[in-house]
Amino acid sequence: MENVVPSSSASNVPPTEAAPGLTLADGRYRLLRPLGRGGYGRVWLAQDRVLGVEVAVKEVAVPPGSTAAVTAEVIERATLEARHAARLRDHPNIVTVHDVLVERGTPWTVMQYVPGRSLADEIESNGPVPLPVARRVAVAMLSALSACHEAGVIHRDVKPHNIMLAEDGTPMLTDFGIAKATGQAGMTEEGMVVGSVAYIAPERAKGQDATAASDLFSLGVTLYHAVEGASPFDRGSGMATLAAVLLDDLPEPVNAGPLTPLIQGLTAKDPDVRWTAGQATALLDGQPPTAAPTAPLPADRESPGGHTPTRHETAILEHTTSPHRPTGRHAVVAVTALAAVFVALLIGGLIRFVRGDGVAVLHTLGLGFQGGIALDAVLVGALFAATTRLIPTRAGRIVGAAAFLLGATATALTLLAALAAFGEVKRVPGRNVRFVIGSKQDVPVLLLTLLVVAVLLSAGRVWAARRARRRPGPRHPGRPTVVAVDAVALAGALLAWALWPAPLAPAPPSIAQLGVLTGPVTTYYVEKVTFSADGRSLATVYDDQTVQVWDVAARRPVGQLLGPFGRYSWGADAALGADGRTLTTTKVENGDCVVQSWDAATGHQTGRLDVDLTIDGKWRGPIQKAALSAEGRVLAVTPEQRESANSSTYPSVQLWDVTGGRHIGSAGLTSDEGPDVKLSPDGRIVVTLAADPVEGTHLTLWDVAGQQRMGDMITLPAGEELKDYAFSPDGRLLVTASSSDSDTTTVRLWDVSSHNQARQPITIPWTIATVALSPDGHTLAAVGGALGLWNTDTGRQIGGGTPGTGAALAFSPDGRTLAARGDHGTLRLLSVPSS
Repeated sequence: MENVVPSSSASNVPPTEAAPGLTLADGRYRLLRPLGRGGYGRVWLAQDRVLGVEVAVKEVAVPPGSTAAVTAEVIERATLEARHAARLRDHPNIVTVHDVLVERGTPWTVMQYVPGRSLADEIESNGPVPLPVARRVAVAMLSALSACHEAGVIHRDVKPHNIMLAEDGTPMLTDFGIAKATGQAGMTEEGMVVGSVAYIAPERAKGQDATAASDLFSLGVTLYHAVEGASPFDRGSGMATLAAVLLDDLPEPVNAGPLTPLIQGLTAKDPDVRWTAGQATALLDGQPPTAAPTAPLPADRESPGGHTPTRHETAILEHTTSPHRPTGRHAVVAVTALAAVFVALLIGGLIRFVRGDGVAVLHTLGLGFQGGIALDAVLVGALFAATTRLIPTRAGRIVGAAAFLLGATATALTLLAALAAFGEVKRVPGRNVRFVIGSKQDVPVLLLTLLVVAVLLSAGRVWAARRARRRPGPRHPGRPTVVAVDAVALAGALLAWALWPAPLAPAPPSIAQLGVLTGPVTTYYVEKVTFSADGRSLATVYDDQTVQVWDVAARRPVGQLLGPFGRYSWGADAALGADGRTLTTTKVENGDCVVQSWDAATGHQTGRLDVDLTIDGKWRGPIQKAALSAEGRVLAVTPEQRESANSSTYPSVQLWDVTGGRHIGSAGLTSDEGPDVKLSPDGRIVVTLAADPVEGTHLTLWDVAGQQRMGDMITLPAGEELKDYAFSPDGRLLVTASSSDSDTTTVRLWDVSSHNQARQPITIPWTIATVALSPDGHTLAAVGGALGLWNTDTGRQIGGGTPGTGAALAFSPDGRTLAARGDHGTLRLLSVPSS
C-alpha cells in the first residue's frame, strides 16, 4: 500500500526542500511533480485526495533570511491573491483559486490545474503565434480584465508568462500575486515598481498608481510580443527597459495584420487616450471603436474654449480615434506569398523543362496556372467589393455588389475552363508547354503576369500608405487604383477564359505494369535491354557497364552479375542467343574492343574475340563504339573520328563475323553525332548516318554480306534532329524519330526494301529519347518526357499515362510485353494493350 506522508501541520521536509510526495493541509494535497519555477517560487502538480482531482499548488518563496515582517507580507500577498482570484472564480478565462494555506511559514496557493503551457513558453518554443491564436488571446484577456476591473481588482502583472493556453486553446489569466484591489493600500516600499518592467505602463514607471488602463497597456505589449516574438521595450537591462517604456515609441508591428490598430490603441503612452476594453472589444467585433473619453479634437477643429490642439495631440487623436482597419499589410503578405509560390512553380517548371522532364513540367506548370487563375478569382471579387468603400452612396453599394458578382462569376468560369483544360492536358503526360511569344497559348501567361504585377503595385501603394499613417492622406488605394486593377483583373479573367486552349482528345488508357526487375544497388539506371528470341530471358546493361540475365516469367536473375565491361566508356552492348543460354557482350576500352561469350546460367566465359583494326596492314585507328546484332552473330565497330587542322574525317564502319572470328569488311562512313550505328536483328543490314545542316540527316543502309549500299539514302527534313531509329524485329521496317525546335517529335516508318515511307507520320507531343516497334510493326513505343504507345496504322495513341525516361526500351518477341527503364536500376515490365 502507498505510504502516506504525515500531516503537513508538522511538515515532513523543510519548506525550501519541497519534493514529490510532500503532503499539505493534513494530507489532503499530495505533490506529484513540479510544473514550473520563477522568481515567486515553484508551481507543483498535486492531487486533491479528498475530491480525487488534480490541482496546481503554488509554493510562494520566502527569501532566505527574511525578517518576520517580510515573511508576513509574503503571506499576506498570497492571501490577497486568493481573495482577488476567488472573486473572479466563475470567469472562463481566469484560473480559479480554491484555497490558500500556510505550512511552516511558507504560503501555498491551491489553484485550478490547466493542462497546457504559458503563452511565453509557446512563443519561446514555436516563435510568434499565428494571428488567429493572438486574436483569441486578445478576446479572452479583454473579457478577463474587464471582469477584474468591474470587480475592483487591478492585476498589475499582465504578461505572456501569466497567460495560460489550455490544451483546447482556451487562454486563461493567472497569477494575481501582486494584484491590488481598488483603494487598497500598497504593501511595497515607496517608489518601488511592482511587476515585469518590460510590460508595465509608462504611468506606473513614473510611480503613479496602477489602473485599469495600466493593465490594458500591459495587454497591448503582451499581444505585440505574441505576434512579433519579442517584447517591444525589452532592452536587456532593467534601467534601459524602463527608459524605453517611458521614451521610445512602439516599433511598427510587422506580423500583427488586423491586430495592428488594437495593439497601437492599447499601448498609447497617455492613459487618457489609451483605448478602453470596450473600444478594443468593439474593434475585434468588427465595429469602429468609439472615441476615448478625453481624446483631443482633430487638428483642423478647435475646442469650444478656442484651444488649438498641438501636433502631438493631433497625432494621438488620429492614431486613437480614427484607426483604419488594416486592409493593406496582411493583403500584401498574402498576395506576395501567392505570387512567390506561383513564380516558384514557374521557375521549377522551366528548370524541368530544360532537363527534358515533360511530365514534371506539365504537372508543375499546371499547378502554377491553376493557382494563378484561382488568385485571379479571389482578387477580382475582393477588388470589386472594395469599390463599395469608395462610393459610399446606396447606388454605389449596389454598383459595387453587382460588380463583385460579375467579377466572381466571370472568374469562376475562367477557373472551371482552366481546370478542365489542364485536366485533359495532364492526362497526356510529357506534353510540354511552349514558351514561344506570340502563340495563342502564351496569351494567358502574359495576362496573368500583368495581373500579378498590377496587384503587387496596388498592394505596394496600400502598404506605403499604412507606413505613413501619421501623415495626412488616404488610408486605402484611391478610386483610380481600384478601378484600374479591377479592370485588369476582369479583362485577364475574360481573355484567359476565351483564349485558353481547348481540351484535348480523350486520353488513352494507362499502361498496366506487370512487374519490376530490381537491379543491383550499385547502379543508377538501365542503359540497354534485349530479349532472347524465345522471350523467356532478357539481358539488362547497366550504367556501370555490368550485365545481368533475367528469367522473365519468374522475375529473377539468372546466374551472376557480369562485368563491368569497360569503365564508363561509350557503353557496353549485349545480345542473347535464341534460347537465352548464351550471352554475348562487348567491351570497348582504351581504343580496343573485346567480344566475349558467356554461359548465362553459370557465368562462365565460353569464348573471346579480340577485335584488331589493323586491316590489310593498315591501322584504322582506335575503336570508339561497338554494336551487336540481335543474337550476337555480327559486330559493327566504329573507329574514332580523325581530326586534322582544317577538317574532320569520318571513319568507316568495320564489320566482323563473331561466330567465325573474322573480319567481314566495311560499310560507309558514319558521323559521330546522333545515335550509334545499328544492325538489323538478323545482322544482314547495317545503318550509317550523315548529318548535313542544309540537306538534313541521311541514313544509308548497307548489305553486310556484300558491303554494298542498298538503294537511295533515307533523308530526314533539314532542321530536324534525329533522336533515335530502330528496326522492327522482322527487319522489314525502319522507324526514325526526329524533332525540331517545337518540342514535338515526328516518327516516320520506312519500308527497308523500297526506302519509302510505309505509314503516315506520327506526331508525339514531347521530345523522345528511344523508339521501338512491336514484332508485327503495328505498335510503336516511344519514351522521353513520358512513355506512350501508338498504333502505327492509324497514328492513334493507344497507351499513355506512364512517366519514363532513358534509352532502355524493347518489345518481347510475342509483342505482349514492353520492357522499359525505371528508376534506380529497375526495369519495368509493362502490358501492351491491343491496338
